[in-house]
Amino acid sequence: MKSFASLFFLLLAAFPLAAQDTPAPFSKIAIGGGIAANSNENRLHRYWQSRQAGEVLVQMPFYWGDIQAGWRWQGFRGRSEDFPDYLTWYHYLQFGKSVSLPLRFLLSAAVRTGNARMQFEENDIYPGEGTVAESELLAGANLMLHFKPHDRISWYGGVEYMAIFTRQRIELTFWSTGIMLHFDTPDWLQDFLE
Repeated sequence: MKSFASLFFLLLAAFPLAAQDTPAPFSKIAIGGGIAANSNENRLHRYWQSRQAGEVLVQMPFYWGDIQAGWRWQGFRGRSEDFPDYLTWYHYLQFGKSVSLPLRFLLSAAVRTGNARMQFEENDIYPGEGTVAESELLAGANLMLHFKPHDRISWYGGVEYMAIFTRQRIELTFWSTGIMLHFDTPDWLQDFLE
């Protein structure tokens, strides 16, 4: 994780050196969706097997970079009956910066913070309680490569690190990919946001 953090902050520091036109704040909106796979193994994975995650996101230019709101959901299956299956909802806000590359590619680096809500189904550990939920702070960073063959559509793929601040911190690394649709922000929404 330390090498990922070092690379991330080195790239983020170098981005202001790459001059490029930045759209006016809130002038564009991108809506996307994709999948993510948890790729690391740690203490959590001794007891639960992670499943693929789905995600939706909304992104807009925001002064020096881009701001993004995202939602991701991911299931975890207990490796034995002693560990109940659960679903985690990740809700986050993210701020990042992109730099243009040749051939309609962009490289972006971003930091995020938000909430991880884990919902456990009723089981022997929680008898008669229905769904039991736990909610914790999350923080993370990502590096993404974007390919935009057309002004209205792009593909993204990348790697991200996320820490969930439970009593024993949960650290997750994801590979993710998806599609984004790009639009001009409607005037009424741009006026409201400004």
